[in-house]
Amino acid sequence: KSSSPQTRFRNYRQFLDAREFVRGIELKSEFQWKEFCKGNLPIKGQLPKDIPAAPQRVYKGKGWNGIGDWIGTGTVATHLREYRSFDLARAFARSLGITKQGDWFKFCKGIFPKMGTLPVDVPANPQNTYAGRGWISWGDWLGTGSLSNSLRKFCNFHKARKFARSLGLRGQSDWIEYCKGNLPEKGILPPDIPSNPQRTYRGAGWQGYGNWLGTGNVANFLREFRNFDEARSFARSLGLRGQSEWIEFCKGNMPEMGTLPLDIPAGPNRTYADKGWRGYGDWLGTGTIATISRKYRDFREARTFARELKLKNFLEWRDFCAGRLPEKGTLPQDIPATPNRTYAEKGWVGNGDWLGTDRTRVSKSPKRKS
Repeated sequence: KSSSPQTRFRNYRQFLDAREFVRGIELKSEFQWKEFCKGNLPIKGQLPKDIPAAPQRVYKGKGWNGIGDWIGTGTVATHLREYRSFDLARAFARSLGITKQGDWFKFCKGIFPKMGTLPVDVPANPQNTYAGRGWISWGDWLGTGSLSNSLRKFCNFHKARKFARSLGLRGQSDWIEYCKGNLPEKGILPPDIPSNPQRTYRGAGWQGYGNWLGTGNVANFLREFRNFDEARSFARSLGLRGQSEWIEFCKGNMPEMGTLPLDIPAGPNRTYADKGWRGYGDWLGTGTIATISRKYRDFREARTFARELKLKNFLEWRDFCAGRLPEKGTLPQDIPATPNRTYAEKGWVGNGDWLGTDRTRVSKSPKRKS
């Protein structure tokens, strides 16, 4: 509930009189002012009823100039400050000898006390204060000469690539470490060479880091692969037995087989989708066809085959499919190991019907009447 009389009906002292009283309390911060208003600083007394706890509202347009002016500390709110001109502020910043943007912010926070403190008329965020009024970059502000990438003038692609290749780096990860300065033996990145060449030279010669560094490695989406028939002929020549061996070969884990040519994809199922791809059995020449790609016999023909095996039950059917009944031969590729799924709604009745044992599934008999 509001105190009585209500705040909005109070007659407050004039601004200068109220400020003089507050300054006499000798508070050090806005936090202490709030605590005093709450009665949490009894040593300073109580807030008189004719002094507002929210002076910024009561004295707005009547002399209010920030909490620093109110309590006498001299601190002025950022949005109320009048800053030096850009040239004078930049001259101050350059005088500090700071070379990095991060160190500038540390100085502004008082982490470098030997350098002094940030003057109230110099902004901690000059890029905001002086935007459109002289601001160029942090290199210009601090006097280091460094420019942001958007303002740099880089050399042409061929000259930059020649420099990059001269470094003898092994790949993109090495390039990133070099640009960070983590490979001091290679020197430092010249200002006219971009650390992100893929952005700078996009559409101007960029063909991947293999081309940039001279390693010969080309990103998959930039490669030109052999046509499907030629690539498949190579894959079949390896004599691999399945997809898992193909993956190991592509990883270089089968050195006796050689290495994967640059114009043969490690993921042929993606590269040649709709261009001849029919599964790894066809790719490697093993004849194995993925289940989802197989074409099975119609139900009656498949069931005739299953019945001719003269199996006793469905457990023996599973053993046969798994190759554990070699005397019965092997499961043809056009006969499914799970006929209940393949022929659901296409003639399937039950395991007994499938095997010819007449042990079809029946519903539970109704309970006998007593």
